[in-house]
Amino acid sequence: MIPHPGKFAKAYLTRGPARGIMKPEGMDMGEVTILGGRAHRLLPHLIPLIGREYSRGQSCLLLVPEQYTLQAEIELIRRLNLPGFFHIQVLSPSRLVQRIFDAAGTDGRVPLDARGKRIALSRAVTGLKKELAYYRRAAGQAGFVEKLSSLIAECKQGSLTAQHLQEKADALPKDAFGQKMADIALCWQAYEAQLAGRFVDGEDVQEEAALRLPQSGLFDGAHVFVHGFDILSPQFCRLLSA
Repeated sequence: MIPHPGKFAKAYLTRGPARGIMKPEGMDMGEVTILGGRAHRLLPHLIPLIGREYSRGQSCLLLVPEQYTLQAEIELIRRLNLPGFFHIQVLSPSRLVQRIFDAAGTDGRVPLDARGKRIALSRAVTGLKKELAYYRRAAGQAGFVEKLSSLIAECKQGSLTAQHLQEKADALPKDAFGQKMADIALCWQAYEAQLAGRFVDGEDVQEEAALRLPQSGLFDGAHVFVHGFDILSPQFCRLLSA
């Protein structure tokens, strides 16, 4: 059994009243306001905040979960009596990433979808079977690659790397748990070698977007509102403060 990623990856829960994130030094970025929890319950708090900034001529960018963009646009237009969106953008995280790359470009690596990621990871694991201590038999079983893929994704979202995991594994006793960690680190490193210079998975796309956000100018002078997310991963928080 592959250990639950919660042992390695942490995510941050934000609820209650709005709060700000300090802007990076040297970047002409406005304030970031986060309201967490159920989207519909926080609308009474959110709409006046956006309306106040909008009335001042402030550019506003509202980030909401993927499934909530249309509803958020409808609510803003209705409650603020807007004729349209002139200084307000409503984006999901995936759409934000796409806007960043449209404005700032990419490094040319090909993004992998879930199937492509599984193929790359399967090739990595196949080449390592004789080197695995704990997962040698399990590596060939159905479902192993899918579980390992999910684990790697959550570790990356929690700001962990294969090297970090390898260092932790090296410090553990050589018992069953230590062998598990060493095998996972080995598979992860082989997976990264499969991608190196050619491909990028969804988690690395987020990292690349964070690096290119300042060049894109999307947050320059804007008040960014983050609304309706139950959990903000460290990776997403880095994007917000990039």
